Amino acid sequence: MLEVESAYTSRHGPGAVPSVPARTAKTAPPFMLLVSHGASCDSFPVVAHAFQQVAAHGVSPTVLLLGTNHRCIGERIALSRCPWRTPLGTLEVDGELLSKFVSLGYPVDERGHAQEHSIENQLPFLQHLAPKVRIVPIGLSQLTLAEAEKLASDMVAIIQRENVLVVATTDYLHAGEGYYDQPPRGMHLHEFIRKRDAPVLEAIQQCSTEELIRASGQTGMCGLWPAVVILTCAKLMRFTNCQLLKYAVSGEIFP
Repeated sequence: MLEVESAYTSRHGPGAVPSVPARTAKTAPPFMLLVSHGASCDSFPVVAHAFQQVAAHGVSPTVLLLGTNHRCIGERIALSRCPWRTPLGTLEVDGELLSKFVSLGYPVDERGHAQEHSIENQLPFLQHLAPKVRIVPIGLSQLTLAEAEKLASDMVAIIQRENVLVVATTDYLHAGEGYYDQPPRGMHLHEFIRKRDAPVLEAIQQCSTEELIRASGQTGMCGLWPAVVILTCAKLMRFTNCQLLKYAVSGEIFP
């Protein structure tokens, strides 16, 4: 709990811990969120900006979470039915909402989820705000654009009839020690990462999946498909105002 609250009050965070428990949203929230899935030490202060918005508008009874299957284990689109446990307790899956996706042919496959962090890193924020919130986790590995667009269309058809918040997770360029991408001689690593991330961030703010796919192929991005799916959902639901709440390079937060 302290780690979550410290993220809000960090110099990179929004500045204040929201009221806990947060109020309950009586209607569907007027937004979707695309957040970092990095480790708590270097991404929680950035992610806290998004969950401050959740607290301000009210927490939906169910949150649908799109995560990256980095290892591409199991089904490329994979639901999870098992309860998810964190140090703050256990989160139950919304079985009724899950069954609607299953009825459309989406499989339950725990293999990829068992070795992933992209969804579970968001759960402490949800538990902090609303300990009894339910979730529907969907792990994504490498998709085609047609698969991403179909998933987005099915999601919108389902959630427009439900009070559901959608949270997708991503990360941008991985560079520096231990990674393939390295800054040219004389350029600081943080400057290099910001320069490479800029076209991706611009595409997201334009709510353009075409530009995002193009920019990701040219500059690198960890977590493309959750971003493509949620931007497609946003366009289908006519959410055209894509606002950047916070961006930081991990080394700026945790040197």
